[in-house]
Amino acid sequence: MDRKGRARRSRAPIEAGELALVKKVARAFRTTEREDLEAELARELLSLKTNLPLGIRHWEAYLAKSLYNKADNWIRAWRRKEQKKVPLAETPSAGTEEPYTPQVTLPAALGAGELQIAFAQLWNELDPRLRSLWEMLIEENGNQASVARRLGKHRNTIRLWIGRIKKVLSRHGF
Repeated sequence: MDRKGRARRSRAPIEAGELALVKKVARAFRTTEREDLEAELARELLSLKTNLPLGIRHWEAYLAKSLYNKADNWIRAWRRKEQKKVPLAETPSAGTEEPYTPQVTLPAALGAGELQIAFAQLWNELDPRLRSLWEMLIEENGNQASVARRLGKHRNTIRLWIGRIKKVLSRHGF
């Protein structure tokens, strides 16, 4: 037994039925990352087999419930991560908010030279922190969470700074 009172198994064999259950649970969830989900569930199975809690009467039922819970948590975290990505390279479509990148274009009223001047004025007005944030967002494909980690800031701070960039952009007609 380990310090937490669990029975420790050394190299418990993984049975074919358990692997089939991993695949069944992964198929129950809609995701484009099914192989990653299966790998995570297999890792959870291995973890449960090596650190088996005491008092389990029905291993199959316990395993199934544990795998479904793990898959549910993994899918929830994956969706949160996908939602935090800001699309930067897409072209704006009618009726949607425009993505904010250095390549954003003004309405057709301005020519290329005037556009460069307008953007240069906007860029000079931005705080240096906001400029570096903008560049990092481009490097990270809009992933605000990774930019926050790189800057050592909370993700809500990044969201606030993006709002400030949007205000400056709208003031300049972008």
